[in-house]
Amino acid sequence: MIPELFRIGPLTIGSFGVMAMLAFLVPTLLMRKDFPRLGLDPDLANGITISAMIGGFLGARTYFIAERWSMFFADPANRFGVYAMLIALFPAYGLYKHLLKSRKDAIYAGGVTLASVIGVLVLAIVFYIGFFDPRTWAQFANSGANLVFTGAGLVWYGGFAGGFLMVSWYVYHHRIRIPLVCDALAPMLALGQTFGRMGCLLSGDGDYGPPTDLPWAMAFPKGLVPTTERVHPTPIYDMILLFASFLILWKVRKKKWPAGSKFSLYLILIGTERFITEFYRNTPKIVFGLTMAQLISLGLFTAGVVWLWLLRGRASSGRTEQRVAKAPVQSS
Repeated sequence: MIPELFRIGPLTIGSFGVMAMLAFLVPTLLMRKDFPRLGLDPDLANGITISAMIGGFLGARTYFIAERWSMFFADPANRFGVYAMLIALFPAYGLYKHLLKSRKDAIYAGGVTLASVIGVLVLAIVFYIGFFDPRTWAQFANSGANLVFTGAGLVWYGGFAGGFLMVSWYVYHHRIRIPLVCDALAPMLALGQTFGRMGCLLSGDGDYGPPTDLPWAMAFPKGLVPTTERVHPTPIYDMILLFASFLILWKVRKKKWPAGSKFSLYLILIGTERFITEFYRNTPKIVFGLTMAQLISLGLFTAGVVWLWLLRGRASSGRTEQRVAKAPVQSS
């Protein structure tokens, strides 16, 4: 495993960070090449990527904190920060409207506004620790309730939800049909996730499975979450299925399907992929022997199937109406 690639002075360049960068960079380059085929401005890809990065990070961290809400909110510094952030939402909305009116750039206005709200949260916690809390900053940083400043928390499902909402908002403000962009993004998402799982593998971040004696079992003695036992290399399973999903979605990207169909297929593929690989993780079971990730996967799979069925039914109905309209009128 190679958790750290190299150092530049005090700065450490980690393998996960590099793979995360590639997860955004490579799909963006592909989008820029593919967008003209859809009649879209290639520069739109840059804004979509920035939106996905901001929304993905916020969504992932929100999901991470929500899973540990009792621990997070039990800490007085975190409570103080949340109250300050909620109060800041009102002037932040005014700031957003002002920036949108003056710059007419949704991604700029939204980015500055989000940074302001997050900044209030961070500054409030720092202020509380400095003036009202008996703990030192180091003691708070090492606290189990420190879920804001920790490097952990990049949960995929939260990132997907946050990124989807942020990108939809950005596309809506550019008056582009959201299903059209979702279809264009479907293969890019699968490819980006492939790079992300490669980062998990290289860094050994603990995203592996239980011990096994299979021939391809691996140990992660130098990982960020080390283990000397030979375990299921679950990130490799993810990479294989995710890259296969990318190939399928890339193959069908030019087909004349109803708008939204390819993204529906993405939801089906990605839900199936995670449901399968979750059996080879050390994730706590929630209900019926399934993990939270598997329950969400079932939801994504179902949403994809239902959406695809509705789209195909609507398309078939439209074709039937066209045939009826073109039929010759019989004279009596």
